[in-house]
Amino acid sequence: MRAQKTIETCLKHHFPNLHLQGEESKQSLEGVVIKADPTQINKSFIKEDLLNKSLSTRQEFNQNMKNEYEHEIWSKFESFNTSNSVVYIDPLDGTKDFVNGNLCAVTVLIGLAIDGVPKASIVHNPFKSNENNEK
Repeated sequence: MRAQKTIETCLKHHFPNLHLQGEESKQSLEGVVIKADPTQINKSFIKEDLLNKSLSTRQEFNQNMKNEYEHEIWSKFESFNTSNSVVYIDPLDGTKDFVNGNLCAVTVLIGLAIDGVPKASIVHNPFKSNENNEK
């Protein structure tokens, strides 16, 4: 619940018109203390050039999505109206794995839909170890 409320609070701070849909209910988040100060997070850390470079490596995926769902994800990142957007948040995907200690199977999922069309998503594995972050 803390992860979801932290994500929601930070997003709302920077994008007040953005609609959010989390796995946890609003009532269950009442009184939950967040773990980050949204004023300390600079939203400019994501650059349009970086997103477009990443997108250019996913042309085959984008074409498959267009063929399957009749919607193109994005041919190029550009600005959009946050009031027509919904961010979906699953702060702990793999609850059973989390409870059983299988942390490598646990992820945080965040998806963006604009005008009802899925456009982008983030899958983060907070427990995955690498050379910079050992368990």
